[in-house]
Amino acid sequence: MRFLVRDGLFMQINLRELLGEVNPSEKKIFEDIKANDNVSVARLAARVREYMGISLQNQFAWDSDDDALKAWRRALEECGLWIFKDAFGEEGYCGFCLHDKQFPVIYVNNSRPKTRQIFTLFHELAHLLRGKGGVDMRQSAMPELSNPYRREEVFCNAFAGAMLVPDRGFPADVRNPDDRHVEGLANKYKVSREVILRRYRDKNLVTSEEYQNRVTAWSDKRPPKNQPPGGGDYYATLRSYLGEKYLRAAFQQYHRQKINKRELAEYLGVKTQSLDTLEGYALER
Repeated sequence: MRFLVRDGLFMQINLRELLGEVNPSEKKIFEDIKANDNVSVARLAARVREYMGISLQNQFAWDSDDDALKAWRRALEECGLWIFKDAFGEEGYCGFCLHDKQFPVIYVNNSRPKTRQIFTLFHELAHLLRGKGGVDMRQSAMPELSNPYRREEVFCNAFAGAMLVPDRGFPADVRNPDDRHVEGLANKYKVSREVILRRYRDKNLVTSEEYQNRVTAWSDKRPPKNQPPGGGDYYATLRSYLGEKYLRAAFQQYHRQKINKRELAEYLGVKTQSLDTLEGYALER
């Protein structure tokens, strides 16, 4: 994790060098929206949704969790954030963010399910809107945190839940919803079952004990991750990890002759002979 945080700081340095110290995004959510201790989580989430321009109808129309993750990532990047992914190799950490006045960065653990990665995006956004960096860690680690940090994590989790599953349209008249009901809503909103059940818990329609028991049961039944030996599409993985936004920024500077081919390869962490193929992936969309 320390290595990954250093990697995040390194990427911020890359961005400053590539883009001349100025974030080129027209919209900068971290400047335009601030979250203080007195803000209503529901109102903050509604304001962020409006700022991003994504309605519930947009969200329900996405075909899969993967489509939802890509759409949320793209929308956040259009709001001035820089999002990177990596396989953390540590299941206890889902992501982290580094605050910066020009180049705030979010890192997401690509080893986690797509729905968990989506939740992490908005957990980390909450940290950034509060002008801070932060870490999204496993729920079981929460009791180990001191009170100020625990309150911060509770706020960020609540914001992510309200952002992904707003009050408007949510069936809040169901007490103790069964697993089939919860799973149906999870598929509709493209979130995990835990997020849906947490929303019911927040509305006192599920007890904390029932919530914890069911989340534990779901976790115990979760099949082991499918990790086929070796392989995978190297360039597709690199595009996913670096993000189309960063790739486009680097290739644009190269074609404007601001950097040479060797420097471009260094910014992307690849060999020079891989650049042509990688550019095809970067510009595919």
